[in-house]
Amino acid sequence: MTDWFITVLNMTIAGGAAAVVVLVLRLFLRKLPRIYSYVLWLAVFWRFACPFALETAFSLFPVNRESVAKDIVYDLEPAVDTGIGLIDQAVNPVLSGSLAPVPTASANPLQILLAALGAVWVAGAILCVGVQLWRYLRFAVKVRTGVAVPGEDRVLWSEWTDVPVVMGLVRPVIVLPYGIGEKELSYILLHERAHIARGDHLVKAVCFLITAVHWFQPLAWVSFREMCRDMEMCCDERVVRDMDLEGRKGYAGALLSFAKRKSGILQVPAFGESHTKARMKRVLSFRRPAAAVNVAALLCTALAGCGLLTSPQGTESAPAVTVIGGADGPTSIFVAGKLAGGEEPVPYEAAVWDGTTLADGIVLDAAGSGGPGEEGLLVFHGPQGVFVLQGDGDSGFRQLISVDMAGVDERYGELYGDGDGAAAKDRDAEIQFVVKDSGNSIAMGFLEDGQRLEGHGYLLLLDSQELYRTDDGFQMLETLEELEAEHQVQMGMEDGQSRLVSDTGRFQDLELEVTGENGTRERFPLF
Repeated sequence: MTDWFITVLNMTIAGGAAAVVVLVLRLFLRKLPRIYSYVLWLAVFWRFACPFALETAFSLFPVNRESVAKDIVYDLEPAVDTGIGLIDQAVNPVLSGSLAPVPTASANPLQILLAALGAVWVAGAILCVGVQLWRYLRFAVKVRTGVAVPGEDRVLWSEWTDVPVVMGLVRPVIVLPYGIGEKELSYILLHERAHIARGDHLVKAVCFLITAVHWFQPLAWVSFREMCRDMEMCCDERVVRDMDLEGRKGYAGALLSFAKRKSGILQVPAFGESHTKARMKRVLSFRRPAAAVNVAALLCTALAGCGLLTSPQGTESAPAVTVIGGADGPTSIFVAGKLAGGEEPVPYEAAVWDGTTLADGIVLDAAGSGGPGEEGLLVFHGPQGVFVLQGDGDSGFRQLISVDMAGVDERYGELYGDGDGAAAKDRDAEIQFVVKDSGNSIAMGFLEDGQRLEGHGYLLLLDSQELYRTDDGFQMLETLEELEAEHQVQMGMEDGQSRLVSDTGRFQDLELEVTGENGTRERFPLF
């Protein structure tokens, strides 16, 4: 539910921004045929409905494609990145302040808030759609008793409507109130059949559903209202484009006769109920624009539409990192796996050894305090590479993943290239690992003389078993160090509680030795 709501938030931000752009553009298009602004509204509703958009350097769109990151609930300092400074400056202090995760707390306030808002969003959308669907179905049942208009196909008289409407999606029917004169009837049928020919009844129904999904966004309702207005004016212009002044006066009179009547059904086209005064003025003053004006307007509208349908190119943010658990359970670190710069996975081979491989130089990086029965991670590295195992819940371990790091990074090859693991401990360069108790990923990188070597940081995502060369691995290390210093949380293994031993000195005979609180020691074979 939270992921869906975040997707809707991104679409509602994009759609709202597109609506503002079109509202401004309409000021420059107001003297042109309304078909152009009508088409732009369709682009707006596309942004409200589509979670995807092409990113181009030529986009005129003012906001980023993903203003709210899917993994925002995992950020230590949650923030939005809309691309609009005023919005970001207003929202982000609240998110990173009162809604930031607290390492010692067992719940993430932003995650709880988004879940609650998601439930409210679903309830509101169901209510909006439900009310209008009930009105539509009730009206559809009533007009089934309508009487066919002689000589007209799929046109009915009905006492249950006060205004002409188009009913139905696949095989639409025009429903008319009684009492319409013959001359008015001809104008009304021209108008409603123009709607049907262009598929306006389908467009209006779909746009209403999109608006209902974004019921909490005022700009969605403004867009729906203005789209309907431009739709009706566009239809008027199509009907009167070949009429003389007398014909346009008759058409305006037909509009006036239904000026104060309402259908009460938002998702169907209805004659005369949308901004009647403005429509009458436009009908009476309508003139066909010159061909050159039409070509220029068409070109500008096409360019504006393309600008609205694409998003500006942006940069990916660093991995989302947050604290899971706290007072009620073991503190852990979670990486959402979102990398800066869009790095590609680094190919690697699994670590291998034979029966003569020695256990020299093996470093235990992290181990669950309770052994394999806790099903926690056990991570170590040495001349053979990096190994990640997990307790099987009983008395053994199963290997999750191993990486032959010497084949990935020349520094690792230099560190262990001669196979002398014991000597490697005394060298200046040292591989470092940080493991999150959640088991989501491993951050690792080289230190030389206590300094991190840029370009030699790695993130190993355990779920996808992908390895990335990225300095975000160093960011993870720094984040963990800051958490440990500020909140006194213990990450990874506790010193002295666990170690790796091998009675034979061979790698394949490694065992995890766990020291209990009473001083008892227990050993668990790794392989």
